[in-house]
Amino acid sequence: MVHSIIKERYLNHSRIFVFFCMIILIVTGCESRDSNTPPPVDEQIIFGGPGPDTVIDTISVSDAPWGVAATPDGSKVYVTNSGADEVTVISTSDNSVAGTIDTPNVSGGSPRGIAVSGNYVYVANYFDNTVSKIYTTTNLVVLDIDVGSKPQYLAASGGYVYVTNFIGDTVYVIETATNDVIEMITVGDGPTGIAVSVSPDGSYVYVANYFDDTVSRIDITLPMMSVIDDPITVGNAPKGVAVTPDGRYVYVANSAQEKNDDGNPVYDDGNPVYTVSVIDTDDDSVSTIRVGKTPSGIAVSPDGTHMYVTNWSSESVSVINVNDVSYEGEILLGYEGSKPLGIAITEIAGTGAVYVYVANENIDAVTVIGE
Repeated sequence: MVHSIIKERYLNHSRIFVFFCMIILIVTGCESRDSNTPPPVDEQIIFGGPGPDTVIDTISVSDAPWGVAATPDGSKVYVTNSGADEVTVISTSDNSVAGTIDTPNVSGGSPRGIAVSGNYVYVANYFDNTVSKIYTTTNLVVLDIDVGSKPQYLAASGGYVYVTNFIGDTVYVIETATNDVIEMITVGDGPTGIAVSVSPDGSYVYVANYFDDTVSRIDITLPMMSVIDDPITVGNAPKGVAVTPDGRYVYVANSAQEKNDDGNPVYDDGNPVYTVSVIDTDDDSVSTIRVGKTPSGIAVSPDGTHMYVTNWSSESVSVINVNDVSYEGEILLGYEGSKPLGIAITEIAGTGAVYVYVANENIDAVTVIGE
């Protein structure tokens, strides 16, 4: 009962972040700097390419934008607005709002995670315990699928949608052809971010477990999908997950300040330490990269060379070089209190242009980063 109450407090994650900030003011720790440590914020090098590195547009959307996903051709971007029970549709040709979709059919659903599979968009309705299926041609909800308790993040691949249920510690697997839930897989405590890896070495789903500080690995080979091996220990309060195109590395955004062996918050030269964990899937070894404050969302560039990480408390996006697994710099979004969360990167078909779309939860806007 007590554990359930603790989980429910996460429903408004802004309060959790404030809680961590209060703890930071009370207790301090220390950590030595390594090669992946960025300099203090006031001395940071601003990232300057290659790739998107400049804020080129800001798009007003509905209340509390949370998740972002792009269609395969890059022509549309869909944004969940958790405070308005709506999904905003953005046309990437001119970065204009092309429409708004009500979801779910009852109020108070709080849409959060979002993923695209073929001609459909799938949206996790956190308080409604459903996943809405939207047809991209008409931008209409065709049905709502019942899932577990407090669905949060989604990933889609190969005709299946994978849903993390924050309460209940499960991943539900939806078969897109039938709209049926075909598997319910138990993972770690408080599953959040999720990503699919398909490579010659196998097909896996990686799930960040917020309260366990671990990542679960699911073998998604049919006919039986199941968790394999022990969970992999990462940083503090993991959320966003992304996988390199070759499946070699899994990047995990650890949303809470790191702690030392005594359980105290870690500082470096007076600056709180936040990290992204990098899992080498060859041997499950884990390295860390320093990023901005409260990293949450994470996405890989289309060419697989860079990871972009939203920093909820820093109002910035950190850029990580995938080739040498190192921090490269910071893109400042320029909006105090914007609270960037969800992120998607897409290449616009026929143009070669690559844009990064960032949902700013606190200012009801999406930032567009280009070259």
